[in-house]
Amino acid sequence: MINLRLAALAGSITLALASPALSAEFGKPVMMQAVAVKTARQSNPLLYKLWSDLINKNEEHFASTGHSNPPESILFNEYSSAGRTILVSTIFLNQFCDAGPNSATSTALYASCPLRVAVVSGAEIQTVKNAKACFLDARPGSVLDLDPPPTGPDPKTTGTYSNLVTKGNSIAVSTLQSDHAQPECAVTVPF
Repeated sequence: MINLRLAALAGSITLALASPALSAEFGKPVMMQAVAVKTARQSNPLLYKLWSDLINKNEEHFASTGHSNPPESILFNEYSSAGRTILVSTIFLNQFCDAGPNSATSTALYASCPLRVAVVSGAEIQTVKNAKACFLDARPGSVLDLDPPPTGPDPKTTGTYSNLVTKGNSIAVSTLQSDHAQPECAVTVPF
């Protein structure tokens, strides 16, 4: 836990930051963590619960077609704000993502996928906001199966990022590809 003490004329204020996704640099984008959907079922049940409706629909779809279910992944970050946990995540499910500009002739590598920002109190999801975001994960083993450097993007500077915008109570999600912002991927979601 990071504690910052701010001196004021009439006393002091202590801010406690419990989430590893928050740093002392407020508002700085942090690359979203990746977890396979099957792993999330056990390792992060709340994250799995947040997406269970689409996960179940995706599984039903592939079961009815007789095809095997392709790899699935969730990118997420958690933040603490005003005694609440804010969970931001985007999910890569073939049935619900659009490759968009990610075609044979395009240099864009991301897919447009569902995004959810949930306010959590204890172990209960209080509210959920839905949007679309660019899903980009260049780390080894990613569901996007991108070539590693030098022919593919650098996983340290390519991915989907989020940051807590404390003024206005919102989450900003952005995407970098080889350290270049993808303006069409910028979205801000109030919570």
